[in-house]
Amino acid sequence: MKRFFISAIALVMFSFGAHAQQATVWQGTMMIGSVTPECVAAGIRRGDRFFSVFRPANIGTNGTETRVTINGSRAMARMVIAGQNFVNNGTYTGTHLSSRGGQTSYTGAFENVLVIPATFNENRIYVQVNARYTNFFNNTGCTVFVRTAYIKRPD
Repeated sequence: MKRFFISAIALVMFSFGAHAQQATVWQGTMMIGSVTPECVAAGIRRGDRFFSVFRPANIGTNGTETRVTINGSRAMARMVIAGQNFVNNGTYTGTHLSSRGGQTSYTGAFENVLVIPATFNENRIYVQVNARYTNFFNNTGCTVFVRTAYIKRPD
């Protein structure tokens, strides 16, 4: 029931401000490769997996923001990178939805980004994104390194 509730909230929240035309997105599994002690204290551990949706900037009708949603079993987050795609290092604005219905906004950074392939378009089927995120899931000081394998959503 909690998962349904979180999903329903996320659908409304993440649909807000959507473009009239369908966005080009990839979806897949994000796996945590390493964590800082602050993450462990927040219940985020090496090996944790999340469902993720990747909406890169400047692909199809996606506009100029890159968006990454991360869905866990008890919480969700959305990261927005304004005006660019993932390139090495930068900052993001995040929104966190807790399993108790709370919503908070926060900021963080992404570092050491590796997107495979480095350049792609809306016809690409598979995309891999490896990155380090700070303040993961709105946990100050929590830095994770993730590997995410995405496949293009056919809709």
